[in-house]
Amino acid sequence: RPADDGALLSELLSRVGRDALEPLGGHLAGAPPRLLRHLLAVFDQLDAWPSQADPSYYATHPDVVVRREALKFLLKRDATRASATLTAVRDREVSILGLGIGHVDSTCPVDVATVLMSRYAEPELTPDVRVELIRVVASSGTGEAQAWLGALLLSRRWILGPRLRPPTPECIAAAAALVGHFRASPLAQQVVALAQRGPAVEYRRAVYRTARGAA
Repeated sequence: RPADDGALLSELLSRVGRDALEPLGGHLAGAPPRLLRHLLAVFDQLDAWPSQADPSYYATHPDVVVRREALKFLLKRDATRASATLTAVRDREVSILGLGIGHVDSTCPVDVATVLMSRYAEPELTPDVRVELIRVVASSGTGEAQAWLGALLLSRRWILGPRLRPPTPECIAAAAALVGHFRASPLAQQVVALAQRGPAVEYRRAVYRTARGAA
């Protein structure tokens, strides 16, 4: 089968070691996507690219597997991680978006947070991806991120005032993120108060665990 043959070829070439890099690099230009996938898999296994090829060129390739392999290489390196992360979170493929989210350091860059907030409502995103997205956006620590989290979490009623939305995984993550990253803000204090006197035990647990961990 072609897929098995390609995997075997990648394994054999990887065994040759880095001596195979430069000869393989000469075959990249004009290579069809299926061949590119296998060549990039070899580069990933060798943890190196041929000198005549720029992996950032393939990070926006039409083929999703080619893009993913190129971005995996770029995200491993300090010099290219920031730009590769931004490229990944802009990618329309959810698995590549998740790859980018997973490589954000402890503090999310503002430009990455802006992209992530704009993508939150896309129907292709699963609850798990949205929860991780919320956690990453909150780590940016910006006022825009705080306001965005508040809008996700609170529903405003003219007579009754703000109320916590039903406790979905996303809303629980937003509550924990607000308390964890904006603990001293009036908005976070409001969420804590609403959680403590509200009926949803999920909110109380999330707020308590986060506040305890930050203490």
